[in-house]
Amino acid sequence: MTLEDILHNEELRNHEFPVTRDKIFLAHAGVCPLPRRVTAAMNEYIERAARDDQEEVFPAGRFREARNALGRLLQAQPEEIAFVGPTSTRAQLCGQRTGFAQRRQHRDLSG
Repeated sequence: MTLEDILHNEELRNHEFPVTRDKIFLAHAGVCPLPRRVTAAMNEYIERAARDDQEEVFPAGRFREARNALGRLLQAQPEEIAFVGPTSTRAQLCGQRTGFAQRRQHRDLSG
């Protein structure tokens, strides 16, 4: 399925984006009704996460697919894409990668 398919095939568009069956949607993708595929994927994950560890039930193949897609979008290699947890974890990792943590520690110790 391509963007051209979605734009030129109303039946496909209505199937993939159920909101288009009853409404005209004129906003942007940042805040919008979810496409059918997104809803299905989220429901599948939520059902699994309700019965097990939420971080363990996400299929490993999906991480690979997401890294590949994001790599293409960002013109990066898939291995350069990292999925990390909370904001504090990301901040810590970025600080370590840039040497910020070492510089800050040195300043704190030197008074």
